[in-house]
Amino acid sequence: MVHVGDAYYADGYPFVHTASGGSLAGLVAAIETVLSRADARTVIVPGHGPVSNRAELAAYRDMLVAVGKKVRELTEQGSTLDEVIAARPTAAFDERYGAGGVSPERFVRNLYAELSGQP
Repeated sequence: MVHVGDAYYADGYPFVHTASGGSLAGLVAAIETVLSRADARTVIVPGHGPVSNRAELAAYRDMLVAVGKKVRELTEQGSTLDEVIAARPTAAFDERYGAGGVSPERFVRNLYAELSGQP
């Protein structure tokens, strides 16, 4: 059993605490560490949502990487925050993670601020 705290929101998108030094890359790295030490029988206790497992944590990591990549690509192309939000980079994951405490838009806003270097 491993308790991962707020590194894993099993029921939604995370809030990346950039103001406290957190980052998407750091969040993904932390999850990678847990995945490297877990197996199919490991019980994963998230900071939010129901008890989970390695496969669900891996899917969460994949979502973070995919959304982060899309937001990064859009910001590097010069897209504004409104344009990034309108592109719906979380759309493929909203059914699974969109009903949590952090809305898809708030998650994208948080990532945009981090990845664009804007406050």
